[in-house]
Amino acid sequence: MKYFGLILTTIAFAIVGMSAQAQEDAAARSLLDGVSKKVRGESFLHVSFDYSIENPKTGLPKNTINGTLYLSGSKYRVELLDNIQISNGERIWRILPADEVVETMRAQTDEGDGISPEKMLTMHEEGFNLRMMESAALNGIRAKVVRMYPTDVKNAVYTYIDIFVNEGKKELMRIVEYGKNGTVTTYELHTYHPSSTPKNGMFSFDANAYPDYELIDLDF
Repeated sequence: MKYFGLILTTIAFAIVGMSAQAQEDAAARSLLDGVSKKVRGESFLHVSFDYSIENPKTGLPKNTINGTLYLSGSKYRVELLDNIQISNGERIWRILPADEVVETMRAQTDEGDGISPEKMLTMHEEGFNLRMMESAALNGIRAKVVRMYPTDVKNAVYTYIDIFVNEGKKELMRIVEYGKNGTVTTYELHTYHPSSTPKNGMFSFDANAYPDYELIDLDF
């Protein structure tokens, strides 16, 4: 289920010029460090977003899904359509109602699919060189744009990631991953709910709630 390889992207990135890759932009890093600092200052985050994927090379049309991310440290819950992904920081559970299946794995084994949800808001901190690009207008707001080039070019699944930031609020507005295979994955982060609180059991999996589902352990 590639919706979760995200995820929050995959979640998804041949560098455009080696000289560009080698540059490290202090202003870009300072901007994203400010975002990370704010995120870490929150004990709980509730973010509404849209997730879309397309591939012009293969003719895959753009498909957009509404989603919600709940984040508390390394714990998270992502809801996309009827699918739910939960992590308690140690294990991940993917609940797929259409197949009546629950997939589970150790949290660290999910990294191969792309950006994991708990790193979506702080992913610039390691493994990337940063470069400030031209600003762009998003929904009437002037956004700062940072391009992130992976330092491990050979093993990265993407060429680069563009991050759009509301500088005043120190909030991410958009994340766009450009995959080596031509896939473009976009996260539009619409609404932050800083005053919300997590419900009991939000970051844990209750097997009793899915008695007829097949549990598949992907660690074996």
